[in-house]
Amino acid sequence: HGGSSFWLSAPKGIDTGELAQNLRRSGVLIEPGHTFFAGPEPDRSHYRLAYSSIPSARIPEGIRLIQKATAEFGHIQP
Repeated sequence: HGGSSFWLSAPKGIDTGELAQNLRRSGVLIEPGHTFFAGPEPDRSHYRLAYSSIPSARIPEGIRLIQKATAEFGHIQP
Protein backbone atom coordinates (compact mmCIF):
# COMPACT_ATOMS: atom_id res chain seq x y z
CA HIS A 1 0.00 0.00 0.00
CA GLY A 2 1.08 3.53 -0.50
CA GLY A 3 3.32 4.64 -3.29
CA SER A 4 6.96 4.98 -4.04
CA SER A 5 8.36 6.40 -7.22
CA PHE A 6 11.33 7.95 -8.96
CA TRP A 7 11.32 11.14 -11.00
CA LEU A 8 13.38 10.79 -14.15
CA SER A 9 14.42 12.97 -17.07
CA ALA A 10 14.22 11.58 -20.57
CA PRO A 11 17.01 12.38 -23.03
CA LYS A 12 16.73 15.79 -24.65
CA GLY A 13 14.02 16.00 -27.27
CA ILE A 14 11.81 13.19 -25.97
CA ASP A 15 8.22 14.08 -25.14
CA THR A 16 7.32 11.84 -22.23
CA GLY A 17 3.65 11.95 -23.19
CA GLU A 18 4.55 10.19 -26.43
CA LEU A 19 6.95 7.90 -24.59
CA ALA A 20 4.15 6.93 -22.19
CA GLN A 21 1.84 6.06 -25.09
CA ASN A 22 4.51 3.87 -26.69
CA LEU A 23 5.28 2.10 -23.43
CA ARG A 24 1.63 1.45 -22.62
CA ARG A 25 1.45 -0.78 -25.71
CA SER A 26 4.21 -2.89 -24.10
CA GLY A 27 2.45 -3.03 -20.74
CA VAL A 28 4.73 -0.48 -19.04
CA LEU A 29 3.14 2.54 -17.40
CA ILE A 30 4.95 5.79 -16.71
CA GLU A 31 3.37 9.07 -15.71
CA PRO A 32 4.38 12.04 -17.87
CA GLY A 33 5.43 14.89 -15.63
CA HIS A 34 4.16 17.86 -17.64
CA THR A 35 0.97 18.07 -15.56
CA PHE A 36 3.15 18.83 -12.52
CA PHE A 37 4.79 21.89 -14.12
CA ALA A 38 3.18 25.32 -14.17
CA GLY A 39 3.27 27.72 -17.08
CA PRO A 40 2.02 27.93 -20.63
CA GLU A 41 4.61 25.47 -21.95
CA PRO A 42 5.31 22.88 -19.25
CA ASP A 43 8.45 20.78 -19.35
CA ARG A 44 7.65 17.55 -21.20
CA SER A 45 10.95 15.75 -20.59
CA HIS A 46 10.28 14.40 -17.09
CA TYR A 47 8.28 11.42 -15.92
CA ARG A 48 7.43 9.56 -12.77
CA LEU A 49 8.10 5.85 -12.48
CA ALA A 50 6.30 4.11 -9.64
CA TYR A 51 7.55 0.79 -8.31
CA SER A 52 5.83 -0.10 -5.04
CA SER A 53 2.92 -1.96 -6.65
CA ILE A 54 5.02 -3.82 -9.24
CA PRO A 55 6.27 -7.33 -8.45
CA SER A 56 10.05 -6.97 -8.15
CA ALA A 57 10.65 -9.76 -10.67
CA ARG A 58 8.97 -7.63 -13.37
CA ILE A 59 11.02 -4.47 -12.79
CA PRO A 60 14.15 -5.39 -14.84
CA GLU A 61 12.04 -6.15 -17.93
CA GLY A 62 10.11 -2.90 -17.49
CA ILE A 63 13.36 -0.95 -17.31
CA ARG A 64 14.58 -2.73 -20.45
CA LEU A 65 11.37 -1.78 -22.26
CA ILE A 66 11.74 1.86 -21.19
CA GLN A 67 15.29 1.87 -22.56
CA LYS A 68 14.12 0.27 -25.80
CA ALA A 69 11.29 2.77 -26.28
CA THR A 70 13.68 5.64 -25.54
CA ALA A 71 16.15 4.28 -28.11
CA GLU A 72 13.38 4.22 -30.72
CA PHE A 73 13.34 8.01 -30.51
CA GLY A 74 16.94 7.83 -31.79
CA HIS A 75 18.65 9.35 -28.76
CA ILE A 76 20.43 6.38 -27.23
CA GLN A 77 21.50 2.98 -28.43
CA PRO A 78 20.05 -0.21 -26.91
